[in-house]
Amino acid sequence: MVSKEYLESLLIEARQLVSQYCVEHNCSECCVAYEVDVTGDELDFFVNDNRDGHRFKFKLDKETGIYTLKLNPCIHHSEKAGCSVHDKLNRPGICNDYPLFLEKTQDGFPRNYSHEYWIFVDELRCPAINRGNLERVFRKIEETGVHMYNSVSERFFVGLTTFL
Repeated sequence: MVSKEYLESLLIEARQLVSQYCVEHNCSECCVAYEVDVTGDELDFFVNDNRDGHRFKFKLDKETGIYTLKLNPCIHHSEKAGCSVHDKLNRPGICNDYPLFLEKTQDGFPRNYSHEYWIFVDELRCPAINRGNLERVFRKIEETGVHMYNSVSERFFVGLTTFL
């Protein structure tokens, strides 16, 4: 069984490659029109740094305490400069984790799956993934047997067939 720590290290490696791509290409596809799930503190990060009087649309899931915030675009994004908080340590988790998320297997989902974790891959907006920049890391994940969930095809897979 593959450890959570090893999977997290692979995701950190992948996210660093995404971040490098974003900086080199001034990419901010994920910041333009999106709904993000944030904690109360992360919601404050957006609301309290609102210099332009932007009106936020969000809803609270009372069971989980998580807010879904609609960004169109993110207030920290500008077309010229990209993301103004990209290098900040206190930026929201969604900004650090996108586009790869480690999920715990639960309640029989995914079915007939023996690993404790699986990985959600949101490559719909991410040019770094669409252009094959994460192929090396995806091969390492493939070697673990851990499944990834492709947000475009809405299917689980092992390996790179949906990315190459």
